[in-house]
Amino acid sequence: MANSKFAKVRKELKGSGYLDDLETSDIYSALMILGDWTIIAMAIAVSYYTENIAIYLLSIPVIGARMMALGVLMHEASHGNLFKKAALNGPLTNLLLAWPLGRNVTDYKNVHRQHHQYLKQESDTEKPLEAYHEFQFPLSKKKWYTILLSDIIGINYLKYRLSKVFSRSEIGSAESDKSRFTINRPQVYTTLIAIAVLIISGFWQEFLLFWLIPYCTWFQVLLRLHASSEHFAIPTKTGFQTRTLKINPIEAFFFFPHHMNYHCEHHLYPQVPFRYLPELHMRLLEEVNYQSNTHLTHGIKGLFTELTNV
Repeated sequence: MANSKFAKVRKELKGSGYLDDLETSDIYSALMILGDWTIIAMAIAVSYYTENIAIYLLSIPVIGARMMALGVLMHEASHGNLFKKAALNGPLTNLLLAWPLGRNVTDYKNVHRQHHQYLKQESDTEKPLEAYHEFQFPLSKKKWYTILLSDIIGINYLKYRLSKVFSRSEIGSAESDKSRFTINRPQVYTTLIAIAVLIISGFWQEFLLFWLIPYCTWFQVLLRLHASSEHFAIPTKTGFQTRTLKINPIEAFFFFPHHMNYHCEHHLYPQVPFRYLPELHMRLLEEVNYQSNTHLTHGIKGLFTELTNV
């Protein structure tokens, strides 16, 4: 099982003192949050004031990619890696990262914890993905690109939302019956206030163009790429059943921000802050058990080849 393989490799760095130096930095995390929101604001401003359709279309993947970046930082907070104080990894993370994406960090943490604990087992909260036809890898190139096109133009988002109106929001939640109609009141109140402010201020069109459209299109593409790349289309002999994706800076900006492409490393040491994952990868390459159990893929092109190798 993947978890037993992880446990064996973890021992190789235990007691070395190396992991003790990889501490969370409040300043670094704050700068990353500020940077992501600044890029979003700049993309909106440039598109808005140029009134150029080509620039607007380019702003969609830029904003969508930063939405994924915010989601990755929320993920870090769920592991307690974003800020040193637990209180900052909760309410502040909800306000700046989770709620703008329609998420809640506490709910996400409860579900995500099971994924780490029971990877590739029946209790794995991402296990239900394997039942969907879109995740029956390898897929034909035609089907894979058709799925991505449907994501890009927003068809899949609308279809999935309509199909889950009365179902749980988190895949694989053990509390599905109880949580189906649960209301997160702070999030609802914040959303209602935001909608009221948008209507009163007259910025509802800008919200549609610069938030809802990127959210329903490019952000959905990235959610699919992350879900597909992390644990699918990996040879069964590979012990970790987790992929690390080696990418260039452009691919990192538009597809896998904040080093979440180093997914093997994250599963091995989820307590290690995201800023250290590339360094941790280089350190682990020296370990024989890591080399024999991990699966390395080079670039988005290499990932697509593995997902469609039929």
